[in-house]
Amino acid sequence: MSYIHNISYRRQAKNQATNMDLQKWSAYPYVDTLYDHTQFLSQTQPIAEIPGDPGSGDQVAVVGAGAAGMVAAYELMRAGIQPKVFEATDRIGGRTWSENFEALNSDAPPIWAEMGAMRVPVSQKLFWYYARQFGVKTGAFPDPGVVPTLLSYENQLYQWQFPGAHPSKVPPGPFNEIEVAFNKFITGTTTVVTQTGTRLPGFGKNILTGIVM
Repeated sequence: MSYIHNISYRRQAKNQATNMDLQKWSAYPYVDTLYDHTQFLSQTQPIAEIPGDPGSGDQVAVVGAGAAGMVAAYELMRAGIQPKVFEATDRIGGRTWSENFEALNSDAPPIWAEMGAMRVPVSQKLFWYYARQFGVKTGAFPDPGVVPTLLSYENQLYQWQFPGAHPSKVPPGPFNEIEVAFNKFITGTTTVVTQTGTRLPGFGKNILTGIVM
C-alpha cells in the first residue's frame, strides 16, 4: 500500500502548477508530522496480516493504555490477534488526562484542568482519524493571550489578558522578547553562528521552507 509523503505532495503541486491545494497538508509549522499516515488505514481492512493461524489464541502484549496503546490493541484485534494491555495506573488515556477539581463554592461551575496533552493540532491526522471514529469528546483550545493566561518564567508569574488589566496583544515580560526573536528566526532575519564559527543567515527560514517547498 502506498502512502503520501506530504513534502512530496507540496513539491509536486508546486512544480506541476496544478490545481492541487498547497495548503491541504503543509508541514510548516508541524515539522514533526511530515507523513500522511492515514493512507495506511481502511474502514474495512486491517492495516496488517499476521502469518499463521490468527485463531490460534496467541496473545500480544501492549504496554500502556494511552492513545497509541489502545489503537495498537484495536488494530491487533482487527487482524485477528488477541491483545493484552498492561497499564501502570488506574485509568485509560496516558498523557491525555482531564482532571476535575472541586469548585471554590457550590454555585461555581466545575473546574477542569488538562494535566497532560492539552492540544492536538489538525496536522495530527492519524490521531483525529481514530478520535472521530470512536467519538472522542473534544473542545476548543483556549489560545494564550485570547483568554486569561498565566505564564511562568524563572519562578515568576505573569498575567496576560486578566480581567481588570489593560488588554494587550503583546505578551508580558520576557515573553514579548522571546516572540520577537522566534519570529525573526523563522522569517530569515536572524543569523545563526555554529560552534565552528560558521555564519548561517536565514537558517530558520531555510530549514522550514526547504522542508516544505
